[in-house]
Amino acid sequence: MSNALLLELKQETDRLYIAGSGLAAGDYRLKRLLPRFEALAAQAPVFGKLAELIRELIGELIGEQPGAAQEPGPAWRLQELGALLGSILATQSGAQPLEEAAPLPASGGLKFETRLTCRQLAPIEQALTETGSGRYEIVTEAFKQGHFSDLRLFPLVVEGLGDPYPELADYIQEHIIPLYGAEAIPYLTASFNLQGGKREARKLQLLAKLGGQPELILAAADEGSDEVRTAAVRSLGSLPGHTDLIIGYTKDRKKAVREAAYLALAEAADPQGAETLYAAFSGKDSELAAHALSNHPWPEISRRLIPLLRSDVEKAIAGSWGVEDKERAAAWSRISNYLVGLGHSREPELEEVFAEVVRNSKPFLVAGWGVLLERAAEYLVNSHSKEALELLFGLEEQYPPGIDYSFRAAAGLLTPKELFDRYGDTWTDKLKEAIGRKKSVSRTAQIIHVIETLINYQEQRTYRTLMSDGSLREYTRMEMAAAPDIADRWDPRWLDWAIRHDAADLVAAFARPGHKGCRDYLAGKLLTKQGRNSRDNASTYLQGLERAGEDPEVFRELLLQLLEQKNMQTYYSLDGYMFEQLLKLPPSYAERLGKLKTTYRYESAKQIEYVLEEMVK
Repeated sequence: MSNALLLELKQETDRLYIAGSGLAAGDYRLKRLLPRFEALAAQAPVFGKLAELIRELIGELIGEQPGAAQEPGPAWRLQELGALLGSILATQSGAQPLEEAAPLPASGGLKFETRLTCRQLAPIEQALTETGSGRYEIVTEAFKQGHFSDLRLFPLVVEGLGDPYPELADYIQEHIIPLYGAEAIPYLTASFNLQGGKREARKLQLLAKLGGQPELILAAADEGSDEVRTAAVRSLGSLPGHTDLIIGYTKDRKKAVREAAYLALAEAADPQGAETLYAAFSGKDSELAAHALSNHPWPEISRRLIPLLRSDVEKAIAGSWGVEDKERAAAWSRISNYLVGLGHSREPELEEVFAEVVRNSKPFLVAGWGVLLERAAEYLVNSHSKEALELLFGLEEQYPPGIDYSFRAAAGLLTPKELFDRYGDTWTDKLKEAIGRKKSVSRTAQIIHVIETLINYQEQRTYRTLMSDGSLREYTRMEMAAAPDIADRWDPRWLDWAIRHDAADLVAAFARPGHKGCRDYLAGKLLTKQGRNSRDNASTYLQGLERAGEDPEVFRELLLQLLEQKNMQTYYSLDGYMFEQLLKLPPSYAERLGKLKTTYRYESAKQIEYVLEEMVK
């Protein structure tokens, strides 16, 4: 029997199932197949029956025209043809698979379920086996929903370790496969290729993480491909008792292997490896050792690095190097590695070194050395001491960007009144403004910036967004500090200062009831015709008006006037705060809001429509 012809007919019936049986009448593809089935009818009567069903479906029986109304209809005829064809194909299918299957090894012991439906499984399988955009989001969402507990996905996620999209492969390695635990070790081992690439390197890292196959890891460190060797050496840090072996790899001719060895030494934290890491700071691998310590801090080594840092800092302060001196460049190379290796260490001796850097800042106000000065200043900000604050005040005079550090330190140590008295519009600032406007403007801009960093993204707020099915879903975002916190921590004079210096975001943050000036300022900013209002800025100004206790009727009017601006009608969706305020509108605004529905598009139009529907409930 001709399986090829039957499969071709199956393809055409599947096409009609999708396109619709109504298109079968006069279908030229079925017409092309009909003579071949009629020719085979003499050999097997079943082909004659298929030919008859094809003629009925395309409307070529005697006296029948394509499109003529007949009973039974084309849907019934297509179903009858498909049922017979399916039965025939079922009897013709071979008993052997086309290729050898690759089942999970019996020793795997994986006990997960196979509970997902085909509809749930299909998009995940497609995301793991094909290429294209959107796959990462499908996989991460499936993981959040717990779909990877379905055992059928396990072989696919193992193959996904070699996905061409690195972020997806990393996500599988870091989140999905560890879900299966030690039970995944036999499968990872069985499919491991010592001479493979990135996929095999990830498998090896997973084996080390899951605590399996130390012999394989040791063999891979010597015999694997470059990528596998590097991963194996890096994994040795999690295997106890191999410090001597790791030290040996720090002398490997390949830099990637040496880097992995230093990382393994730092992770192992064996006292035997401390000397090797410390000695590396005096050789060609100082950068590699510094990177290793930044990933795995080691207080003992950090304390030994501080005298080395102090020595180079003292030489720089003494001014014993010329501008083009090679020793100066070498010293900076050493200092930068010390800083990386020290990471977030906090030691009394280190604070003394950084205090000297800030106290004698002039030698470090040159290109390339500012990193040291800023690192020292940041350290002193976190010291929270009066002595450190005085040093930062001195730095501010020598190094204008230093105000970022001195202001933050002062905000944590001075009273609100003392902070404003120092950085607000004092008579000194006004004198400086009269003498040199540019310098004053620069200082003011720096103060605005640092205050914004202290106020913005401090308070978590919850909003609702409209989903595609018409439901609402909550989400959170970080916004400016709450009004009570600002009232406690900031002098009220900052509000007038912000208005005077046109710092709109700060005006919104410092706004308070009873201050007409801030209400007028924010209303003007909200409805300004200059340029294009940012949606986020508009939301901030509205929140400022709410803080200022704006009259509810005036507030609603401003909100509608804002939405009536053409520049607001180009956004895909309305800001969460604006959407919440629209939901609070009384039904009297329905007519006016209804007119806006036709001017907005995309998600924003759906949000307005949802508000209108809620008004009539």
